[in-house]
Amino acid sequence: MKIPRLLALFPLLALAAWHAPLRASDPQLVPVLENGDFEDGQMGWKLIGAPATSATINGAAARNGRFGLTITDNSTEGFARAESKQLPTAPGRRYKLTFWTRTQSEGTYGGISVRFLDAAGATVGEPKSTHAQAINTEGQWQPFDLTVTAPSGAASVKLLIHTYSKQEGVLDVDDVVFSEIDGALPPSASTEAPTATAPATSAAVPTDGARGLYIVIKVDDLIAAPGGVPPRWERFVSYLRERRIKSAVGIITQSLEADNPAFFSWIKDAHASGLVEFWHHGHTHRQWKDNGADVFEFKGPAYEDQRANFVLGQRLARERLGFAFATFGAPFNLTDAATVRVLSEDSDIVVWLYGDKVANAGKVVLDRDWGVNIENPIFVPSLEKFAAGYAATSASRRYYVIQGHPAQWDDARFAEFTRIVDFLVAHEARFVTPAELARALGS
Repeated sequence: MKIPRLLALFPLLALAAWHAPLRASDPQLVPVLENGDFEDGQMGWKLIGAPATSATINGAAARNGRFGLTITDNSTEGFARAESKQLPTAPGRRYKLTFWTRTQSEGTYGGISVRFLDAAGATVGEPKSTHAQAINTEGQWQPFDLTVTAPSGAASVKLLIHTYSKQEGVLDVDDVVFSEIDGALPPSASTEAPTATAPATSAAVPTDGARGLYIVIKVDDLIAAPGGVPPRWERFVSYLRERRIKSAVGIITQSLEADNPAFFSWIKDAHASGLVEFWHHGHTHRQWKDNGADVFEFKGPAYEDQRANFVLGQRLARERLGFAFATFGAPFNLTDAATVRVLSEDSDIVVWLYGDKVANAGKVVLDRDWGVNIENPIFVPSLEKFAAGYAATSASRRYYVIQGHPAQWDDARFAEFTRIVDFLVAHEARFVTPAELARALGS
């Protein structure tokens, strides 16, 4: 049995994932899942495949330790899954699920369902409210969580880690912790958390957290529209400029190649305001396969190819916009040793967003906190998740660099983003550009 070791490790796993010290008023979490880190191989799990799919425990999927779980789905008809053992439960018992996952392709590829069963083994409750959905994490490990309550008639509970029958992709999962919550919920909290994509409700938003932190609003993937500026980007920049809030906008520099005076004029005007720093977000933002391996614009290609794209982007910025970029952030936030060499040779770049703090190319690296981000999951702003992460970690932070993709925000998502801004304003945030934050950290 591995439960005693898991119980001993749980505080360390929770600290590594959330950086959140336990307080005397916090409900206690009692882990009940065996072998959630997959270090004992298949023990406690049933791996189920289908044609062109598989579920395997292997070393390449390990976030920590030796092993993790990979679900590979190359079928639009069936899906693979890993099922845990059934655990006894009773109506009203509350559970917290946390796990880490990694995907590298666009779209939704899976997640973890908490399945409640009655004494006869039939599913009870609403499956949609007990599912944590994992969307593309850009090849990086990202935490997800879900809080659920056992419904009427529940006699047992199990976890299902799975993809979806209509989608294809590869999902890595590790460090799954399923705990019973021992303690009363705060009066403002819901007894059952929404799914990962559900909109936040103000009643569930924490109000605690540090004040006066530096905030960089990092937004990615600006491209030109024919004859001007894409409407969603116009809305985003106008909103923040009206509120005198600074932001950092990453340009895919290929959009500077064709003549587009209205687009260039808009960038120049926003740049001159001092409220927007435009930064180098790669030239093509491409991802492709080479002999079956994933390759990205700044991870995998030879130094000469990476340098050509990077230098072209800087040249276009000077010619079209009248300035060179001082900040770089790679597409998909993925880089390698060749990227370090390229950046080290450019004297204009001062800041590397989400870069390598060890091999930093002589730049100021501004890191990320996965638990405090505009979007959770990707493309979906969530004030509830943002505020919860902020409350948990802000006491130990001087700054956050929070990432978003305004081109993916419809009206409802944009409204949720404005709620995050209001939250930060209420917490006396100091909104800065990347270059300004680099200077502040060095002072």
